Amino acid sequence: MCFIVSEQVLTTKLPIQWLEYNLDAYHESLFSDFGIKKPAQLSTWVIKRQAQFLAGRIAAEKSLPDQYKQLAIGIGNHREPLWPKGLVGSISHDNNVSIAASQQAHVCGGVGIDLQSLFDSNECNKSFPHILSTSDHQLFKRGITGFTNEQLITLIFSAKECFFKAIFNQVGDFFDFNVVSIQSINSRLKTISITNDRQLSDRLGKGQDYTIDYKWINNKNTIITTLKL
Repeated sequence: MCFIVSEQVLTTKLPIQWLEYNLDAYHESLFSDFGIKKPAQLSTWVIKRQAQFLAGRIAAEKSLPDQYKQLAIGIGNHREPLWPKGLVGSISHDNNVSIAASQQAHVCGGVGIDLQSLFDSNECNKSFPHILSTSDHQLFKRGITGFTNEQLITLIFSAKECFFKAIFNQVGDFFDFNVVSIQSINSRLKTISITNDRQLSDRLGKGQDYTIDYKWINNKNTIITTLKL
């Protein structure tokens, strides 16, 4: 029984390494088999989290440009990937799939990707207060043509996750979703425009705008968001 079930490179604004894995085939020795460093706290994680972490790191290494293929991806204090010098990148997980993307740092200042299954109504109700800023609430009340409430909440959540991942290497910490607001959603171009409502770092001033690309897959049951700074 193989751990990696399938892999491919998705064509988006960023090339994304897609890796589907089999949780039932996971065992700890696979870290050694794939040459992936085990986190010090691995034994305290549930098996699902261990397998997810491993698959994410495998996908991340496969996403590296050829000249970086032999370099290891470290583990930061927040379990974030520490990319080899000269690279920026991002990893995301959903169910039994891990995705990763990386770019050379001279090409862009950060990479963000997020993979998210469509929220059901119960998840939306629980997440709603934590995802939306004050101005987001107004956008949500007006609605966006062609989106269900579940699709809209899922898209906003994924876009903000994507943004946070793209800027993490500059900010170095987590912060609440309400520091970022949605300005508009273009369903024709498949883009969502956001702005940060406070200063996040020396280079990320208040009121800066960003455009995130999105793509629905699996009959609009899963969304991928991407941002290249």
